[in-house]
Amino acid sequence: MDADGAEQDTIALWVRMINKSHRGRQVPRDYGTGEKLHMSEVLLIDRIANNEKVTVTGLSEKLGITKAAVSQLVKKLGDRGYIDKQVSGEDQKRKYLSTTPKGNTASRNLRALENRLRNQLRERFSEQELRISNRVQSVIESYVDELRESGDSWHDSDPT
Repeated sequence: MDADGAEQDTIALWVRMINKSHRGRQVPRDYGTGEKLHMSEVLLIDRIANNEKVTVTGLSEKLGITKAAVSQLVKKLGDRGYIDKQVSGEDQKRKYLSTTPKGNTASRNLRALENRLRNQLRERFSEQELRISNRVQSVIESYVDELRESGDSWHDSDPT
């Protein structure tokens, strides 16, 4: 296979992965709490569970979504009993987020799924192959960021 063919295969694979990821994020699943959560919800819970002194602004930066979107998710997940807010001792305007026992359960179950994937990657690829893959993914991520900033969109090329 020539370089153009390999590049085209990589792009086609990434388009499929983006489309599948988008569809998968829309389907909620149970992460051990007896309630279904969307991927965006459980990812937010997990970031809070595994970081100290988390704020809405910090989550916005880590997850690459707007502060308004994070605030909306925090409110919703707080109402559902996954997240608590505490006022900072130093700055009364600053609120730190933490997870409840229910949130910790969801985070642990997400981590278990991630560990299964991590183990599959370790079984199938060398560290060098994974580093090369990460470099390729970084280039694609930068390109997607450029598209977003320019106002262009990544259209679903597979309507199924």
